[in-house]
Amino acid sequence: MAFQQGTTTDLAASLPKVNSHITSKVAPTQPALRCTVCDKDGATLCFVCGSASYCSRSCEDEDARCHQTVCPDFRGFLSAESPREDAKLALFFSEASVGPKLVWVVERNRQLMEVRGSHTHTVVVCYRDNFFWDGKFANNLSIFNFTQGEHKHDWRGPIAVLSQRGTLNSSGYDDITLTDLRVFRDFLMHYGEGLEKSLQYGGLRCVELSDPGLWERMMLCFMPKDAKMVKGVKISCMGDIRILKRPQFAHIEVPPNHPIFFNEDEGKAADASASTQISAHMNLPLIIRRTALDLGWKGLYNTHEDLANNVGPINEPAALLTTIIDTESKLWGGNDVGPEYELESGTVLEVRQDKKDLTVEQVKALVGYIRDHIKPAIEKEKRRESSLDKKQILSGRESILETLVTMESVRKHFKAWGDHTSNE
Repeated sequence: MAFQQGTTTDLAASLPKVNSHITSKVAPTQPALRCTVCDKDGATLCFVCGSASYCSRSCEDEDARCHQTVCPDFRGFLSAESPREDAKLALFFSEASVGPKLVWVVERNRQLMEVRGSHTHTVVVCYRDNFFWDGKFANNLSIFNFTQGEHKHDWRGPIAVLSQRGTLNSSGYDDITLTDLRVFRDFLMHYGEGLEKSLQYGGLRCVELSDPGLWERMMLCFMPKDAKMVKGVKISCMGDIRILKRPQFAHIEVPPNHPIFFNEDEGKAADASASTQISAHMNLPLIIRRTALDLGWKGLYNTHEDLANNVGPINEPAALLTTIIDTESKLWGGNDVGPEYELESGTVLEVRQDKKDLTVEQVKALVGYIRDHIKPAIEKEKRRESSLDKKQILSGRESILETLVTMESVRKHFKAWGDHTSNE
C-alpha cells in the first residue's frame, strides 16, 4: 500500500453532487486477511463492516476509536446506494463535520505525488490547492475530531481520501476500505512538523471556538514539561453575567504557551502580544485576549439571531482597561475598534506579560482607578481641547499621563480599597 497526495480546487463543490443519480452497486472485494494494525497474516474480518481485519483483541482495541467512526455505516452505505457504475467509495473530511463521512465520487484525472510505499494500491489524499496561504479555508475540524488533535499538520479546507489501484503510474480507483482509513490515520499522525506553533499564534482559533475542551487539552499537551501555569483573571461580559450567572471577575490559570502571550498576527517568537497602553505606561504590562463563547450558551437559543440578541457582549471593565492614551491618537481616551482589538465586547482573559501572578483584587482596583480617575480627567481635558492649539493639546494630555497614569497613583488607590497586594 502506498500514499499519494493530490490537490483539487473544486473538491468541496464536486463531492456532494455525486448523489443525484442512484443505482445499485455490489460491495467491494474484501480486503486480504492481514491485520489492519500490525499487518500479520491470519486476521479475522470485522463482522459489522467486513472492511478491516484484526489478528488479536489488542489490535482491534488499538484501532477501535478510528474504526468506529465509519464502521457502523459502512456495509449499509454500500448496499443501499450507488450513484452510478463508475463511482467509487471515498472518505470525506469536511471543515465543519464531526468526523469522516462516506461519499461516492466519480473518477477524475489528477496530478499526484507519491509519498511512500509501492504495493497493491495507493491511498490518495486530495485537498484544496494552496489552502494554507489564501486564507479562504479554516481548520479542518473533522480531522481534529478524528485524531483528537494528535495529528502533525494544520490541514485546512475539505479533504477526500481515495484508493487508487497500484501506484503512481497506475490508473483507476477502487472503493475505499476501513483498512485504508487506518493507513490515513497513521499518515496524519506522522506527516508534518506539529501543531504547537499554529496553536501559539492563533492558527487554531476555529478549534478553540468549536471545541474549547480539545483546544485546552492540546495546550496542556504542548506545555513545556517543567513549566508552571500562569495566574490571571477572566472578566465576563454582561451576557455571561446576566444569563449564565458567571462572576464578573474570576481567577483563572493558563499555560505559558497560551496564544495570549504571542503575537497572533505576526507569528514570530520575537514579537510578543501588545500590552494595554495604560498598563504599559505604568511599567506593568498587561495583555488581554477575547475568549471563545462560553459553552453554557449551547442549546439555550434556537437561532443564531436569538443567540446574538441575548449574548450581551458589552464588557465595561475590558473597555476601561484598553483605553487608548497615545497622546497623538485621534482615539485618545477611547478604544481601538478595529477587527483585531474589539476588546470592549465579549468575555476576556487578562494576564501579566511577564507571566507573574495577577489577582482579581488587582484587576478590580485598576479598573476602578481608570473609571474614577483617569477617564474623568481625560473627558475633562477633551472638552477644553477645542480652544487649544496642537502643542497645548499634547501638553495637557501628557500632564495627565505624568500625574495619573503611574503606579504610585494606583497604589494610593489600592490603599483606599483596602487592598495591600503589591504588583511588584
